[in-house]
Amino acid sequence: MDLVLLDLDGTLVDHDAAEHAALTGWIAAAGLPTTVDGRSTERLWHDLSEAAFVDYRTGRLSFLEQRRRRISEFLGAVGRPVVDTTDAALDREFAQYLHRYEAAWQSYPDAALALAEVGLHARVAVLSNGDHDQQVDKMRRTGLLDLVETVITSSDLGVAKPDPRAFLASAQQLDCDPARVLYCGDRLDVDARAASAAGMVGIWLDRTRRGEPDPGVAVISSLAELPGFVRP
Repeated sequence: MDLVLLDLDGTLVDHDAAEHAALTGWIAAAGLPTTVDGRSTERLWHDLSEAAFVDYRTGRLSFLEQRRRRISEFLGAVGRPVVDTTDAALDREFAQYLHRYEAAWQSYPDAALALAEVGLHARVAVLSNGDHDQQVDKMRRTGLLDLVETVITSSDLGVAKPDPRAFLASAQQLDCDPARVLYCGDRLDVDARAASAAGMVGIWLDRTRRGEPDPGVAVISSLAELPGFVRP
């Protein structure tokens, strides 16, 4: 392989742990309920976030708009409806979660070493759905930024995974033949299958071994296994 592209959240940086820390801290500080209609408040936030991010990924919402929708719907659902719905007010509300989320960013223990080892044999870069500034900041704060050539995001490309154009545009930007690119991520559908459909070698990082083998997609449970795909 000439190039190894990696997803960021859930692959290099533990988004779920950061989200959990941010939510529990915010819920406790704000006195929000821990359950809503039999569903945990964390699950409610996660479900609303997933739905809003799909609309962001497909271009129906901007990055800031999906944040504002999430916070408005969430606070309304937990019995704290937002009175001031101006953009500035919604951004202030979201900041109560955001600063805790940013403070909790941590890379996975296997990330730095894997990036360094892969970098001995191939170029290494990140392709992530999300906002460029936030994702670069995430890589910088977790000490991973200097281990990759660049960070490419859907906000740069104007198209998001799993659309094949996101993968192909990234390969073109880095002047690589897609057939010589390996892509690794923690989502089977959005990452591994989609990369394979774009003509790359797709690898699914299944850290919890929760899935079944997928035809045409390699499966690893740790990034420590990734260098084995690029060593001569």
